Amino acid sequence: MVQDLNAFFMLRSSLLFFICFCCTLSVSAQFDLMEVQLELKTMREKIMKSRDDAEKMEMNRNFGLQILEIAEDPSTFFSKLDSIPKIGVIYSPDKDLKIINWNLALENQSFMYYAVLIQKHKSKIKVTQLQDKSTNMKKPLEAELNAQSWFGSLYYDILPFKHQGSKHYLLLGWDGEDAFSNKKIIDVLHFEDGLARFGALVFDEPYAKRQRVIFQYSAKSVMSLAYNEKLKMVVFDHLSPMQDNLEGMHEFYVPDMSYDGLRYKGGLWRLEEDVDVRSNRSMKNYTAPPQIGR
Repeated sequence: MVQDLNAFFMLRSSLLFFICFCCTLSVSAQFDLMEVQLELKTMREKIMKSRDDAEKMEMNRNFGLQILEIAEDPSTFFSKLDSIPKIGVIYSPDKDLKIINWNLALENQSFMYYAVLIQKHKSKIKVTQLQDKSTNMKKPLEAELNAQSWFGSLYYDILPFKHQGSKHYLLLGWDGEDAFSNKKIIDVLHFEDGLARFGALVFDEPYAKRQRVIFQYSAKSVMSLAYNEKLKMVVFDHLSPMQDNLEGMHEFYVPDMSYDGLRYKGGLWRLEEDVDVRSNRSMKNYTAPPQIGR
């Protein structure tokens, strides 16, 4: 009887030790993530304050490596990294896809963009780092792109849809083109054999031959581009030149107080002109995305 009691107490002590050990590891991992975020916060602030492009790019390289390290840990998938300034983290509605996104403001008022895609399947994840090649891209509207040749931007919304039986994502983004103009971008993300592909022929006229849609407009104005849940379409400002003789010079294009939209119907995103949004004055998404890193 005494031996049985001793065995029982020894087993209970071992179990308690194991539970405490596991809890300590869990708390330690959480504190580690908090510590890394604090380091990244400090690093990001230094990058934003720097006025030397070479210095900024070197610090940003280290910053990106640490972001990758966090992204590759499955336990951090639902961490929004909201203690790090001017970095975007968005999820697909089904929580199968996460995008960590930021930019680097250069002294000539142009930007470089960085992003990490994280695909989640049950307890496993796959991490893909994107490389911005938009600066030297000759025909971005027609180009089929991948992770190594990405048209960089800051994404602020993900809209899943089915095309020809496979899941695609419509990505809404912003690009601070230069000192004179900005861009709003509608890109398409899908995966082939697990690899990220950007662009798809999913648009009807007048965008039928385009892999993505890009709007360029004056940096002095704000263009809205957002999914309207009530109307079930992507609604955006119609752009017009400030004067007739400025047609084709997109740095002088501004919203003209009318709206157009794209509705997914019959396997294509189809243009609808002169959309009436007056009955939906409470649209929360009609704000410009933050100019991250400016």
